[in-house]
Amino acid sequence: MLVENEMLPSDNGETTFVDGKARLVPDLSHHLSDLGKARRPSPLKVLARIIGEQDLLSLGGGMPHPDYFPFHTLSAQVLTPEAYEARPLPGASTESTFGWFWRLFGMAENTKPKTDDITIPKYDPSGDRAAVQLSQTLQYSTARGIPALNKFITEFTNKVYQPYLPTTTNLAHTGNTDGLHRIITTLCNSGEGLLVEEWTYPSALSTGLPYGVRPVSVAMDGEGMKAEALDDVLSKWNVEERGGMKRPHVVYLVPVGQNPSGATMSAERKKAIYELCVKYDIIIVEDDPYFFLQEGPYVPSAYRRTTTSPSFKDDEETSKAWIETLSPSFIKFDYEGRVIRLDSFSKTIAPGSRLGFFTCNPLFAERLERAGEVSTQAPCGFGQSMITKLIADHWGFHNYIRWLQ
Repeated sequence: MLVENEMLPSDNGETTFVDGKARLVPDLSHHLSDLGKARRPSPLKVLARIIGEQDLLSLGGGMPHPDYFPFHTLSAQVLTPEAYEARPLPGASTESTFGWFWRLFGMAENTKPKTDDITIPKYDPSGDRAAVQLSQTLQYSTARGIPALNKFITEFTNKVYQPYLPTTTNLAHTGNTDGLHRIITTLCNSGEGLLVEEWTYPSALSTGLPYGVRPVSVAMDGEGMKAEALDDVLSKWNVEERGGMKRPHVVYLVPVGQNPSGATMSAERKKAIYELCVKYDIIIVEDDPYFFLQEGPYVPSAYRRTTTSPSFKDDEETSKAWIETLSPSFIKFDYEGRVIRLDSFSKTIAPGSRLGFFTCNPLFAERLERAGEVSTQAPCGFGQSMITKLIADHWGFHNYIRWLQ
């Protein structure tokens, strides 16, 4: 779980405690690029953090008074979590073969969407500083994201991805494209290689190439990158034959709904790749926006079971039952802090929200935050306000899980 833990210094890394047992986590700072090492905290963002913690009126950060924000409230009609029928658990079916067709084109009964109203005030009536309110979300803020969103993301990560290391950290970003850009500039120098599947997301290549970061193709199959192919590339690396390129130290993967092949990687394959990354000292970039679109192996309709799945209940047991059907994230068995996971609300809420988050070790999170402070800064306050109000306050964890189903 993501909690505050005592860290003990070591010559080769830090010791953290997992389930009451000490585990040495290696120092991975040698993976930082020259730029990643050189970044310093933005003075204005440091100031914003201090002002946010104290009841101060300061002109130092150029912060306008919230009374002059023209938006007094933000309101919206939002779909209820059960607006669409939930996907059944494996082996169950809840609709006819063409049910999706009638629902998609509005030919089913009761096609009027089920909605609720949400409103975000400029100032929270109760005076709760932790509440979602425009006086804070539309103000200059830190690059980490608003506190209420970070609190929800931490809960969500703990319950869904279940990180192995208790020191794993979350950090907001403005979508996975922004996230990947920060990662490449933070970890890779010009002339280095980036390990990728032989068919991969084009924007990932376009992000690295202008910085002199060249893709290194690794063979794949129906589950994505092949572990034995990765081992073959790394074990036989020849600097001269590769034009002077050192062996890559970063691998980029889209493990679920791989773009463009659609392949989904099993837990066994992920573990095999992870152990190779430990062996060869590789950082894993897990770009996983399609995590919740896992459907399992295709089964022809004639062979599908027709039992009806139980109705969804807003409780821990129901959420946990569905989460357990999903192939786990690399984060779940990342015992050395080698994984930087990218999540995005583009596929679960709306692409235009431009909001997502990193999950990684504290060292990388701090460096990625420094990169955000002088580029995108904080994610858009309007998007953070609406999404946080919806998933954290209005729906809550279990109903958001229902929506994802």
